[in-house]
Amino acid sequence: MDSLHVITTGGTIDKIYFDAKSDYHVGAPVIGDLLDFLDLDFPFTVESVMRKDSLDMTDDDRMLIRERVTTCSASHI
Repeated sequence: MDSLHVITTGGTIDKIYFDAKSDYHVGAPVIGDLLDFLDLDFPFTVESVMRKDSLDMTDDDRMLIRERVTTCSASHI
């Protein structure tokens, strides 16, 4: 059976804002809860690689993401 592996890095969907002036931190990934809510008929896993806004990512962060993708055995990432 096909499987989905979601790799999260933080960012917009996981941001938690504290005030109207954009003070925030990146919280836990919410995608797993969203996929559970959809009651999908295929298995999925969620891996949180980091909790960073994309504007703060470094080349090392991008290499880590690439490594996680290339070593993943799921049929869809």
